[in-house]
Amino acid sequence: MKLLYPLCGDPTHGLHRYARLLSKGVAEAGTDCQTVACALTGDEAVDAAAIDAVIDLSRDADVCHYQFNPRVWGGGAASVLRNLSALHQRCACPCVVTIHDAAELPGAARTLRPRRVAGPAWAQGGYTTAVRDALRSGVRHARTGRVRKLRRRVLAELSTAPAARVVFNRLEASFLESLPGAGRVEVVPHFVEPRSLGDGPPSDARFDIPEDALVVTSLGFIHERKGSDLLIEALPKLPRNAIAVLAGEPVRSRQAAAYADGLRRLAEQLGVAARVRWTGFLEDEALEWVLRRTDIAVCPFRSVSASGTLSTWLSAGKPILASRLPQLEEYERLAPGAIRFFKAGDQTRFSQELVAAVSAGPGDGAAARGLLQRLSMEQIAADHLAIYRGCTAVSPGHVSAPTP
Repeated sequence: MKLLYPLCGDPTHGLHRYARLLSKGVAEAGTDCQTVACALTGDEAVDAAAIDAVIDLSRDADVCHYQFNPRVWGGGAASVLRNLSALHQRCACPCVVTIHDAAELPGAARTLRPRRVAGPAWAQGGYTTAVRDALRSGVRHARTGRVRKLRRRVLAELSTAPAARVVFNRLEASFLESLPGAGRVEVVPHFVEPRSLGDGPPSDARFDIPEDALVVTSLGFIHERKGSDLLIEALPKLPRNAIAVLAGEPVRSRQAAAYADGLRRLAEQLGVAARVRWTGFLEDEALEWVLRRTDIAVCPFRSVSASGTLSTWLSAGKPILASRLPQLEEYERLAPGAIRFFKAGDQTRFSQELVAAVSAGPGDGAAARGLLQRLSMEQIAADHLAIYRGCTAVSPGHVSAPTP
């Protein structure tokens, strides 16, 4: 079997990295795998050239497995639909799609984010103002109905054209299977990449973290839905040597920029600004140091789809405190006790559980090791190979989905 993996998005993007690591894991299982860059920008000529490169290589492949969220498929709904249709109509082999961030699909919010909680009042104000300013454009108002129709067509394309659809949890699968004309959706959890942190220097001048510091880290893009404000607010309740590390940069949006500014003001108001470290984007070497140096990892998300962040923390073997959201609760089903949970958005419960985690220390990690085994790259590669073998010889993606 020969497999083709388009690498969608910028090389630093999570979907690009996911496809690259998955292809490597499947190749290590003894299967012939090939990757191809597929940077889709929304520019019609650029996107056409990228799709052409995928089509050319598909003629020598048995399955083409791509990763999807709208941002790496052209951004705007019209561009996304154009690119998906071109791939599905022209690909010479069956297509498999892994749908990331399914909660952002049209109609998904009520099903996939039933327990999404609001952020702090100061964050809501900045967010609302930014959205209101954006909506003042008459062009944006005039296009709203058309965009909604295009987004529904994108959803129909994803639901019916690929030979197989993959998501990370059963909740997302249930939503997609409920759509008209949709077939079975496969559930394959997010893999935990192999990682050996080993020994390293206890300090790094780039981050100014004392050797005796207790390091609590929130990893990934900074956005209101990631809940970093809960960590800032909990800092005064932690030992004085505790340092909060925000290991990432704000999403490129006005809302995220406003939220990041609010976090800085919050830290100053609480008198803990000197105990907060902002790393910006981390290259691999710096990321490894932060993972190694972290004592407790926090994932205080207000909403979530699949969490590459959580998988990274599992690979690092660190104690994890995470929001009890439906998608994350599946980890509890796989390995009870591997992750410490708190009620999403509840500042009091978060602070209490974080203090308890500090007191408990690292523990023996037995539950986490069981979860790592289930989510190992070897197991996830085997799950994908079973899906590939089940694909038909002729892809239903040769016919684009009808317009609803």
